[in-house]
Amino acid sequence: MEPSDLPPSPSEPPKPPVPVAPPEVSNASRPVPSDALQPMHLLPPLAVVLLLVDGVFVTAWSGVLAVLGALLLLEPLFVSERAALPTLATFRRLPAALGTLSRLKRYLLFLFGIFFILRLIVLIYDLSGHPEVDDGLVVATRLYDFALVLLGLSVGVIQNEMRQLGRLAVFLANRPTVLLVSSFLVIIAVGSSLLMLPLAVTDAAHLSFVDALFTATSAVSVTGHAVNDVSSVYTTFGHVVVIVCCQLGGLGIMTIAALAATIGRGSLEQHAGFSAALEARSLADLRSLVRTVVIYTVAIELVGALVLWVHWQDAPWLGDRNPLWLALFHSIAAFCNAGFSLFPDSMMRFSGDAVTQVVIMLLILTGGIGFVVMREVGWRVKRLILNRFRRRKIPWRRVGVGVRVALFMTIALVVIGALGVGAAESQGVLSGMSPGDQFMNALFASVTARSAGFNTVDIAALSHPTLLILIMLMFIGGSPGSTAGGIKTNTLAVVLATLRGELRGREPELFGRAIDPRSVRRAVAVLTSAGFFAAFITLALVITEPDKPFLSLLFDTISALGTVGLSVGVTYDLSTAGKVVMTFAMFVGRVGPLTIAYAVGRDRAHTRHRLATEEIAVG
Repeated sequence: MEPSDLPPSPSEPPKPPVPVAPPEVSNASRPVPSDALQPMHLLPPLAVVLLLVDGVFVTAWSGVLAVLGALLLLEPLFVSERAALPTLATFRRLPAALGTLSRLKRYLLFLFGIFFILRLIVLIYDLSGHPEVDDGLVVATRLYDFALVLLGLSVGVIQNEMRQLGRLAVFLANRPTVLLVSSFLVIIAVGSSLLMLPLAVTDAAHLSFVDALFTATSAVSVTGHAVNDVSSVYTTFGHVVVIVCCQLGGLGIMTIAALAATIGRGSLEQHAGFSAALEARSLADLRSLVRTVVIYTVAIELVGALVLWVHWQDAPWLGDRNPLWLALFHSIAAFCNAGFSLFPDSMMRFSGDAVTQVVIMLLILTGGIGFVVMREVGWRVKRLILNRFRRRKIPWRRVGVGVRVALFMTIALVVIGALGVGAAESQGVLSGMSPGDQFMNALFASVTARSAGFNTVDIAALSHPTLLILIMLMFIGGSPGSTAGGIKTNTLAVVLATLRGELRGREPELFGRAIDPRSVRRAVAVLTSAGFFAAFITLALVITEPDKPFLSLLFDTISALGTVGLSVGVTYDLSTAGKVVMTFAMFVGRVGPLTIAYAVGRDRAHTRHRLATEEIAVG
């Protein structure tokens, strides 16, 4: 061994440690004196003051100051050393700084960019020579100023409370229902802001925040309710905003989020949550279902648009309007069960056009049957073709109970609804039509009442029995995992099966299979909550609209909760409070059933004990 490796002798005193000189600190990393922080600390309050001044005066000069103030709100995103005011070198570092931002900051920066561009467009419109700024433009200006202030304050809070907010973000990211609700809220906010732009309306006098919020919510929730004539009030840009919101709402923000989760590194809890919400059995099944949703949606909408475009080429009512754009708009609206139309009378001009009615009905049914059912039907058609023409023997597989229930309930409801409407209106609105047209219009009313919202007859002229039939159809809605709303066909089937099982003293069953208790709990929760919201919103409308008939308010309430869009005419005359109530109803009708079904149907945490059971007298 080397002498240096030997341990020191006990008699030898230990050597004192050699002092190490501290590393030199560069000027760039030295702590900044407190007095040097003052100029930078004044920037965010200055930006807020400039935006608030613009909100008070709303003039061209205050708009220029507001745009400059909005740029100052970006300072917390990029400047970490607040030693001095931003310089040219600071702005040169912005592209590199973007790559170091967290996801939450990038998200807020994206929203900031949207609202900043919208505020800039309003400023340009104001500077383009208009003699005065009308009330609608004032409301739009204040909306964008408020949004920029809110985003700037959010960035400041995130800058100082990053650790706590990070924990909150992780907590929320593992909950698909929270992601669903927040995603819908963001899309509604952006859609409302876009509809508040002057270039989205034919006249700046139509600008109204409540109307824009109502229309955007109706589009994202694929309802189709409108407080004004969409075809004449909004420009082509406004129509594009409406149909894009319909597509996002119909395709499902949850589907888009699930697509991101399957591509990215989502946790097992996230994947399980998305799979349960979309009725997928596993992560692989979730990926397959997401691909099916995207491919089928694009293919069906394009085929429907092509057929309508060819059929409407030489229509006498066309005038100088573009038939391709009309066909694409109505194809997307029909498949998404949205109900928006670029015709002032919805589809009443096509009451004698069987081709248009058949195409629209097929689009509504395919969108409302559910993507799981569409995938199953598509697989069986593919199997039939390959076995017949290519002689490839693909083994048979059993059809799931959920698919069977969705198909059976859809056919039953369409037939029963058509017979009911035809019988109730044979001496009413259908009396002047031929037997063929009576059948087609009754069938169209039955199909569209499930969640679409188009109408070929005047809804206000229908009799009370017909309105009650449509109310029941709207309350039920389409199938799970579809673009339709309502409590869903499978929910009704499970509740009826549970009732039959209780009356017979047996466990509930459907098609020879016992129903899982979680499905029973989920169905009962969805049905009960839907009934509660229907009663609550109807009561609110009765209070805010005391001069409207009760049946008309009930009809429009169920139409909003079922995301249908049919109306007897009271929606156009709603007060501001009534519009807010109806907006809330459409939002709840879109996100409520899915979030309740997921929250109730998921597995419960294991506990170490069970409470004692006791019977309670009911009935």
